[in-house]
Amino acid sequence: MLELDYKCSQENTNSGVFLRVPQVPTSDDYIYHSFEIQISDAGKGVSKTAAVYDAEAPKTDAFKPTGEWNHFKITFKGKHIQVELNGVVAVDWEAEPRGKVKDFADEGYIGLQNHDSLSPVYFRNIYLKEL
Repeated sequence: MLELDYKCSQENTNSGVFLRVPQVPTSDDYIYHSFEIQISDAGKGVSKTAAVYDAEAPKTDAFKPTGEWNHFKITFKGKHIQVELNGVVAVDWEAEPRGKVKDFADEGYIGLQNHDSLSPVYFRNIYLKEL
């Protein structure tokens, strides 16, 4: 289980949290073998905050206005992904390869993404618990 706080600097911030990256990245190939929990308040569907990017859309919007801290609680046990945003379950999904993801590992690294320097995202209070 991963818990963290994040804050977007702009409405168009594009970032995310990668789960089960199978090895230390040497290229961007890891995006086809791990899931990303999206941070993009301006996105829609599978590209919106709390979505499993390009795979499963959030069932509700629970993000706070730009500039305020948000709290993620992300659990990925076996094939089950649950994403809570600010105490609201946004995704509760049995993971399967979908969208850009061809396959995913049983374990791996996590990654915090900052998509570009024009709209940074800030992270704090990062806690990881082995399940």
